[in-house]
Amino acid sequence: MTLGYSHDHLRDPSDEGARSVNVPVARVRVLTVDDHASFRATVRQLIAATAGFEVAGEATDGLEAVAQAERLHPDLVIMDIRLPEIDGYEATRRIAQLHPDIVVYLVSAAADALECRAATTCGAVAFIRKEELRPDLLLDLWAVYGRNS
Repeated sequence: MTLGYSHDHLRDPSDEGARSVNVPVARVRVLTVDDHASFRATVRQLIAATAGFEVAGEATDGLEAVAQAERLHPDLVIMDIRLPEIDGYEATRRIAQLHPDIVVYLVSAAADALECRAATTCGAVAFIRKEELRPDLLLDLWAVYGRNS
């Protein structure tokens, strides 16, 4: 899945002349799923730097992701593809079946066209390379795929 997005709708809050930022009205609660503690820490920092988003919880494998989604009912799941127990595709399928209102972004450090296609068939709304995760991308994707979009 290609992610083409523009930063035109984003602005510095101190810039009075710019158009307003697409900041969610309600807090977007995020569940992060990755087996590497360092990436989960990076996502916590990313979420803290993104207006309107907050950490709902974390999981370290696919089965825990499904259980945490059931327990926490987050708005958004940022899910690694390569996970212990069950992979991110299967975890996403299960979450989508149980909670179709939960939005899932699949992430991976190494991605190819096959993984991008698989992301669209398992219930995820977007595929993102880990190094591309930024506050503006989260806001842009949420503006398109969020619950109230």
